[in-house]
Amino acid sequence: MPGGKAGIATLVIVIILAVIGGAIIAYKGNTQAQSSTPKTNTTTQSETSSPTTSNQTGESESYNAPVKVVKQLNLNIGNAPNTIKISKFSLTIYAGTGNVTVDMMLPNPCYNATLRYEPDNSTIILLVKSPSPGTMCVQVLKPLSLSTSITPPPSGEVTFIVVVDGRVAAQVPINLPS
Repeated sequence: MPGGKAGIATLVIVIILAVIGGAIIAYKGNTQAQSSTPKTNTTTQSETSSPTTSNQTGESESYNAPVKVVKQLNLNIGNAPNTIKISKFSLTIYAGTGNVTVDMMLPNPCYNATLRYEPDNSTIILLVKSPSPGTMCVQVLKPLSLSTSITPPPSGEVTFIVVVDGRVAAQVPINLPS
């Protein structure tokens, strides 16, 4: 039976292709499930990450990895042409210490900005000082990123306050993972 051998060979090829196709579909489904990042939409967008592992009983447990909180702020403070634009706030906590970074754009290079942390009330303060009246500045706009370390790191909630020329211009509460 010459047709029988060809039929068996065709059947074997079809089975092999079906197994390969099933493996590819399972692989793609697994990578899509792993790549999704939870996002919380409030008045700001945030991403929080804290890696976990599963133990032998199937329970998940945290290991000592960094916790990162990122907020897209889109704060515009002041009026044109003196608008201060704060776009992003990120806080990373790891092993009893932390680091906060604020991304922003100042109206011109004559503005002065500093970032500090007050651990007593879990407050991060961005201080912005306008140039003295009559100061000449070249109008070169470029992004600015300020960072400061945080020790000990806050827990629960941190308050981000923007102070411009001695006046509170914005106050944003930021929830931290517990």
